[in-house]
Amino acid sequence: MAVKLRPSGITELTILEIVNALAYFGLVALISILTTTAALIALAGPYEGVSASLRVLLQAILAVAGVICLVLAYGLWMEKDWGLNLAFKFAVIGIVISIFTLPSGVITLVINGLIIYYLREPHVRAFFGRAPLRR
Repeated sequence: MAVKLRPSGITELTILEIVNALAYFGLVALISILTTTAALIALAGPYEGVSASLRVLLQAILAVAGVICLVLAYGLWMEKDWGLNLAFKFAVIGIVISIFTLPSGVITLVINGLIIYYLREPHVRAFFGRAPLRR
């Protein structure tokens, strides 16, 4: 029985997704700490209700993004076909978003482009049980 070796790039992408998830969860905690501190020193002001709603919305979005990153990391690590699809789709979405944020999105554009290139490599596709793409 042959043992499938996980490509090192998949391991690195999995670790990157876990780090991203931790960063998102850290931002949720940081927002909570900062807004609590601001309220304690009476900097919240008369618009506290509006800012609280926006804070909760932002925290919810960041928490969902963190969960998505963890799900993606699981899919890549466990050799799931949907993990490969999800990673590819999120890289494409990242490219589209970075195009709208140029010139500051150049680094994100390059990183997502490299991820797409790597995910299309024959050995990566074979690891996930897919046929190589015709070039």
